[in-house]
Amino acid sequence: MEDPVEQAEKLLADVPLCDRCLGRLFAMLGRGLSNAERGRALKLAVLMRLHARIREGDKEALERFRAIAPNIGQPASRLYEELFGSKPEVRQCYLCDGLLDAFIEEAARKAYEALKEYNVRKFLIGVRVAPKYINGEEELKLRYQLKYGESLKSELKREIGKLIQARYGLEPEFSRPEGVATIKFPEGLIEVSIRRLGVSATYRRWDRWSPIRPYEEHPLVQGLVKAFEGSSASIYGLVRDEMGVRVLGLGVPLVVEVSKPKARGALDRGDRVQVIGSELEVNDLDVEPPGQESLSRRVRLYRCVMMSESPLSEAALSLASSSLTGKQVSQRVGPHEATASVRGVSCRLVADHVAECLVAADERLYVRELVTGEGTSPSLAEALGSRLDCLEFDLLGVISQR
Repeated sequence: MEDPVEQAEKLLADVPLCDRCLGRLFAMLGRGLSNAERGRALKLAVLMRLHARIREGDKEALERFRAIAPNIGQPASRLYEELFGSKPEVRQCYLCDGLLDAFIEEAARKAYEALKEYNVRKFLIGVRVAPKYINGEEELKLRYQLKYGESLKSELKREIGKLIQARYGLEPEFSRPEGVATIKFPEGLIEVSIRRLGVSATYRRWDRWSPIRPYEEHPLVQGLVKAFEGSSASIYGLVRDEMGVRVLGLGVPLVVEVSKPKARGALDRGDRVQVIGSELEVNDLDVEPPGQESLSRRVRLYRCVMMSESPLSEAALSLASSSLTGKQVSQRVGPHEATASVRGVSCRLVADHVAECLVAADERLYVRELVTGEGTSPSLAEALGSRLDCLEFDLLGVISQR
């Protein structure tokens, strides 16, 4: 394997390189060094080797130093002036055009300003490097068989991130950053992507006539968006939203994803947003929305006060309830089609033609139609052999099944 100092001398004899860019080509060698420190150390080693030969009267080394000094830059200036009586004309770095140090400083400042707008505390830096700079770096690595380097993109991400952390106190986060600042090199343009805030909440509604549709524009959802100073929201896990149905007790667990939140800590567990006869109670923050499979395993529990066309009895209600419990039900209501299970039915007689029932059914079943029999078989109406109408209908909870 060729000695790194010899490789560095060949590189510098060919092209001018700043400390950072030279060091980056040997980034995997040494520990606890920045690329700038690594590059400067290599330049000094090259310089000292040539100087030792010059002091021994090696004229070839003197001419090699004369040629290489402008590519080494500042570390060679004093010796060059001593030997030749003038300062070398330092050349611009072949790989970064001499932009790197100033770019890192300015990019860190601009990225922080962009992230600060959204009060980001946990961040990640992304970098897009123009093809010219990628190609130049790869060409040198290939020409000189350099196998211990890292990419310009990698160095920029690390150094800008370290500077933001040290100077502004933000915390790097690689798995779930609150915000990602992507920087273009060499243009310096910044794009910021803010991770949505997933709010686990319980939805309840005690006013029968205030449905949450349209979901994202409803004042309840907009109240949550306003609290977190977001721009918009998406809802996951909301069940069929019917007029005339209260949502009580355990309520409906759902996730509201707030886009571009500026105040992630505005609400905490147990806080409530309440408007027009309904509320969202915050259960947890920074959660992922549920998948479709998880939602399909949920069970809904309803209370229904129903009126029967024919007289009812406790015995008939008990028999009908037992016959439905555990049954697979086929349902077609408009475009909705489902085959799912009834988990349990329990009814009590209130008057000759009136009964109160508790019905637990899989998420995919429409329970009102399970009672009345509309597009549904078997149904409670079918089991009782009578036409049924729902007088009151309350959703008492939606329970997730593991």
